Amino acid sequence: MINKRAAVITAKGIGDGLMMMVASERLRKEGYAVTTFNPHLHELSTWFPSHHFATYSDSLEGYDLIIAQNDNSERIKNLIGRDNLSIFYASYEKNKHPVMTSRDRLFDSNLTIVDNIANAIASLLKSEEVSKNNGITPPPHLVFQKYPMRIVIHPTSSIPSRTYCRSKFIAVAKILKKRGFDPLFAVSPREYPEWATLIQEGFSVPKLANLSELANTVYESGYLIGNESGTGHLASNLRLPTLIIGGNKKRLKMWRPGWHPTQVITPPSWVPNWKGSRLRENKWQYFISARHVLSLFSRLQ
Repeated sequence: MINKRAAVITAKGIGDGLMMMVASERLRKEGYAVTTFNPHLHELSTWFPSHHFATYSDSLEGYDLIIAQNDNSERIKNLIGRDNLSIFYASYEKNKHPVMTSRDRLFDSNLTIVDNIANAIASLLKSEEVSKNNGITPPPHLVFQKYPMRIVIHPTSSIPSRTYCRSKFIAVAKILKKRGFDPLFAVSPREYPEWATLIQEGFSVPKLANLSELANTVYESGYLIGNESGTGHLASNLRLPTLIIGGNKKRLKMWRPGWHPTQVITPPSWVPNWKGSRLRENKWQYFISARHVLSLFSRLQ
């Protein structure tokens, strides 16, 4: 009989939610009735049949344990002082964050966020067993990699500075198509009108109404190429060979997808990042060619 309740509060991103589900699933297996707070994951309810999701506005009263992913938001700051709170920090600054308690955990920058969460929840539960399983369960009617030559291209991101060039994504897709692959552009309903014009060029641009439909498409595809985003985490979580294009090598060391082995391409180290120009930070897209992306993609095969 379940008599313990736990709340897991994630940062607002889809990828954040999927990663923190590692903690939710571990707590569920330890006998907790878990509620995961994230604005997007309810769209994946069919993929997490054993879990319950809620919005940030729902009450946090009555929980025996609250685990929060620190994102420096007011939401997290307002939780400080609760004796049932554990905060997971990707990074920590004494002059910026509250004093850490014995229940808090600071991540290792040499490990992915997924590995860190798995280690943190195991440590909190005083267990030697470490698992990255987050409970994701494909619906039985789907077939894994049913279309092995289909490559999902995720060309957008909620953060413009982390978005690779549209023209280069299209160039990559055209070459892949010539090589016999079937590139499919996966975008949100809001982004669809901007990318639907590619249908006229012979590319697949399906109308994906929600995250569940996106997950269905990704799961039955062969590969994913995309920006640093939640879709890349979803592909890795579903064991798809994944290539992430990003601008910050140091950040991606931790924040790259952490389930299935993933290739990451970032600008060459010789690109300067001097104060005043910040070429590597602000113009990184110009230093990664379509040819480089295709070369790294060949390693996935």
